[in-house]
Amino acid sequence: MARKYKGNVIVRYLVSRTGIAGIQWSSELQDISSPAPYTFKATTNVKDDILWSRVKNLPRGGISAVIRYDKWIESVDDSIVSMRLSDFVKLLTAYEEVNQHTRRGNE
Repeated sequence: MARKYKGNVIVRYLVSRTGIAGIQWSSELQDISSPAPYTFKATTNVKDDILWSRVKNLPRGGISAVIRYDKWIESVDDSIVSMRLSDFVKLLTAYEEVNQHTRRGNE
């Protein structure tokens, strides 16, 4: 599958599951464009050094990740997301806050 095709599959997946408007495939960048504070990059390359280079070059702040969907990954559901631990902690914190709020509402 071509990079553009896989990029569009990732974009459709992200938009349909998150509801974040403005995530799209940029033909000019040959990558995902997304609204601040999000930065999502796609890689369809099987070489790990390319993935790590892209992760290393992610901007700081916001939520940034590289999504790997290469020829060895059977479906977009199985794509691999790589990000800095500091961004991952932001996601876990937000998730925990929602769960605590939900638990308090159920008491």
